[in-house]
Amino acid sequence: MFAAYQRNYFSTQEANCAQIGTVLLTVAAGPLNYFGLNPQIDCELPQPSQ
Repeated sequence: MFAAYQRNYFSTQEANCAQIGTVLLTVAAGPLNYFGLNPQIDCELPQPSQ
């Protein structure tokens, strides 16, 4: 939660789904980074058609 606080994720602005997801991911993965585990997400998005 400290990492999310450092990044001002708990500001008074209205939150949207993307911001809430970012906060939750930061809170979950932050402690792992501090312990040196460095979790990474492999995400492949579909390319737009031409």
